[in-house]
Amino acid sequence: MIHNVEQILLKSINIARLYSTNPGLFKIDSLSLFDKIALVNADPAFESKISFDKVKAAGKVSLLLGLYNKTLAEKYKLTEDDLLELQPGQYAELLEHDIKTYFRKEIYNKLPESIRLNFFHHAPEFIHKQGADVPKISRSTLNYLSQAHPNYVKKYITDFSEIKTDYSFWEKMIRKNKDYGPTFLRNTKNLATKTDVRIILRAYPEILVHLTKDDVSNGKLTAKEWALLLSSLKRRKVLKNWDFPKDIYEDLRLSLSMELLNGKSANSTPLRKALETLRPVDEITEEEDQDSDGNESKK
Repeated sequence: MIHNVEQILLKSINIARLYSTNPGLFKIDSLSLFDKIALVNADPAFESKISFDKVKAAGKVSLLLGLYNKTLAEKYKLTEDDLLELQPGQYAELLEHDIKTYFRKEIYNKLPESIRLNFFHHAPEFIHKQGADVPKISRSTLNYLSQAHPNYVKKYITDFSEIKTDYSFWEKMIRKNKDYGPTFLRNTKNLATKTDVRIILRAYPEILVHLTKDDVSNGKLTAKEWALLLSSLKRRKVLKNWDFPKDIYEDLRLSLSMELLNGKSANSTPLRKALETLRPVDEITEEEDQDSDGNESKK
C-alpha cells in the first residue's frame, strides 16, 4: 500500500537532471529553506547547486535535523556564536539531535524549567556530570527515575528528607538493586504512609537482616507497630535463621515496658507474644543457663 505518493514520485524522478534540461522550471534562489532541503533529500546531487553558506543559526539546525543524508548534514555544524543565537526551542531541538556535541551548561541552565526537566528525565547522569542545574526532585520525577534510571538514583540521590516517597518507588529500586534494602530501612520516616512501609517489608522481608537500632528509633512506625510487624515477619521462612538484634530488642522492650506492666491494654498479650518471638537467641540461652545454675544450687 502506498502511504506517501509524493515521496515515491520524487524518488522516481531525477530532479537534478530534470532541472538541468529545464532551468526555467523553478528558481532555486527563491525557494524557502525547507523547499531546498526537500530538493536535496529528493536528489543529493542538488546540494552542489544550492548555497547554504549564508544560512543563520536556526537554519543550520533545520539542515542538521532535516537532511536525510547525514554526511551532508554534518557539513553544517554550528559554531559557539550560532548556539548563542538560538531561541530556547531551537536549542532544545538541537540537543535532542546531538546532546553530546552541543551541550553548553550556560545555555542549558537558561532553558525553561519544563524543557530542562524533560532532558533530565532522559539523560540524568549526563546532565549531572556536566555540572548543570539539576531540577528539584519531586515524587513523580523520583518514580520515573527509579523505573528508567535506577542506577542514577542509587548513585546520586541520598537525601529523601524533602520527598514523601511511596512504596512503588522503593519496590522498583529494591527489585532492581537487591542491596538497596538498607537505604529503605534508613528512610522509612520519609514514606508517605505507614502502610507503604508495611507493604515493602512484607514484600522483601529479607532486607530486615540489615535493620539497625537507629532505623527503628528514627523510623515511621511506633515501637508497638514495629514489634508487631517484625514479629510476624520473623516467622517467614526467609528469616528462619535471623537472630533478632539484641540492641533493637532491648529498645523495644524498654519502650513498651509501661504498656506491658499495665497489663490491661488489649495489645498487651499480642505485644508479649511479639517480644517473645523477637527475643534474641543469646538472651534465651543466658536465661536457660541461669535456670540450670539455680536448679543445681538447690540440689
